[in-house]
Amino acid sequence: MHSVEVFDPAMCCPTGVCGPSVDPEVLRIAGLLEALAGAGFGVTRHSLSSEPQAFVQNAEVAAILKEKGVGALPITYVDGNLLSSGAYPSNDELGDALGVTFVEQPATSGCCCGSDGDAADAPADGGCCCGSGCC
Repeated sequence: MHSVEVFDPAMCCPTGVCGPSVDPEVLRIAGLLEALAGAGFGVTRHSLSSEPQAFVQNAEVAAILKEKGVGALPITYVDGNLLSSGAYPSNDELGDALGVTFVEQPATSGCCCGSDGDAADAPADGGCCCGSGCC
């Protein structure tokens, strides 16, 4: 199974729901990573504010930060390979790297299978709904 590792900038929480304003991009990636973890993907997140040692222990992350500073965060790896730096990857970028397709969850339904839970309406790839999307 694939793995995703994210090195986040300093923030109070990884969900994006804390503090006086909600960052929709942090909220999007938090939901996406939660969906991936729920589907069995290995997902690891490191916050600069709570796990600075992880940034030092990863030689490539340390080198990127030394060269570009904290503006290079967030940094995302898939299967140990650098996917993005300076912004979270888009759903398409992350999906392509993992070989999955993310499908937006219908706003009126609590499940991708449709409001009545009919499995016939489920995504063709057998994906499941979690967080802000499906995988």
